[in-house]
Parts: sequence; structure tokens; C-alpha cells
Amino acid sequence: STSTNPSFTFSNSTQSFANYTVTLVASTGSGCSDSLKRTISVRPRPIADFTTNTQAGCSPLVTTFSNTTIGLQGSTWYFGDGGISSANNPVHTYTNLSLFTQTVSAKLVVNNSVGCLDSIARVITIYPEALPQFTMQPSSGCSPLVVNFPGVPGVATYSWSHGDGSPTFTTLSSHTWTFVNTSSVNVAFTVSMTALTSNGCTGGNSQTVSVFANPTANFVFS
Repeated sequence: STSTNPSFTFSNSTQSFANYTVTLVASTGSGCSDSLKRTISVRPRPIADFTTNTQAGCSPLVTTFSNTTIGLQGSTWYFGDGGISSANNPVHTYTNLSLFTQTVSAKLVVNNSVGCLDSIARVITIYPEALPQFTMQPSSGCSPLVVNFPGVPGVATYSWSHGDGSPTFTTLSSHTWTFVNTSSVNVAFTVSMTALTSNGCTGGNSQTVSVFANPTANFVFS
């Protein structure tokens, strides 16, 4: 450069110090000159990188982070949900209690032995946990009792066990079921539902239907 006060960016793509010799040659209008040499030492920078066992999954999503940084001395992880770790290879559990897909940016900041930093971030996708809190309308009554099971938000497929000895029943929407009690005492049927969401997440829940015994009408006359 012929500038009086130049600027220049020195780079170092190695993992050791890179030394550059800078020479200044100064001259006058009379043809006199002088020179000066100085060495500039550029520290190496770590190259941050990591892998995960999964990039998307159902809540609770247990994620294992593997640090593959070059030139690593220390690590700080920012998991994107408020969690922080200084472990080199941490394990973190993401939760999503909403009805919608959530994404977070997991960031790794690393330093090397000479205090230089680098960082990298990757997106983790957490699908909603399948928590099918289903309702029954009604949940008790006299036999035969027709019960309506409304749909549950976020559920794509339902698998029902009505607790009355009938085969497992699979449906894509709401349904009704008739419970029959032929005994002389009240009977409780345990209804179990396994839900599958459109993202492949599963969950289950159980509730009880009470079916009252009917009286047996009879009379005599004389």
C-alpha cells in the first residue's frame, strides 16, 4: 500500500500462531529513504461445530449435543429455551406444552487456549406433546348409555379401548359408544384412548364411565 495510514486484515486459518512481517519504506522528495520491519502475530481461532442426535422430535425431546470443535478449550451452550451449560457434550431436554410446533436456536460459543472465540447455532424443532385430555358426554347414566367422545385438538388418529370387552376401536374423529349394563349393580367401565398426532407423537389417557343398573319391574295381583 502507498497510503500514509493504511489498514489491512490479517487472517489465520491454522491452529497455530501466524506471523507476518510488515515492512515500511519511507522516502523523501529528495530521494532519501529508510525502512522498518515489525512482526505481527495473529492468534489462531477455534472452529466451532457440533452435532446432535436429533434435530426434530416430540416433547419431551431429549437431545444429546456432541462438541466437534477444533482447537477447543472451553464451551458455553445456549439451548434457546433459557437453559445454559458449560459441559463439552451436554444432554438437554426440550418441552413443548403448547398445541403448536416450536423451534429454538441452540448456540455453542467456544474459546481456545489463547482466548479467541467462535460460535455456531443450529435449529431444533420440538413438536407438541400428545396429552389427550378427552371428554365424555355424559360420563354416567342408566343402561344402555350412549356416550359421545368429542375430538381432541391436535390429534390425527384415535385408538379407543372402551373397557367393555369389545375390540380396540380406531377412528379419525369424534365418535359415540353405547355401554350396556345387564347386571343388578352399577358398573364402571375404564375407557382408554391412545392418540397419534400429525407429527407422529403419541400419548394416552384413561377415564371412567359409570353405567347404572336398571331396575327390574315386577308386580303381582290377586
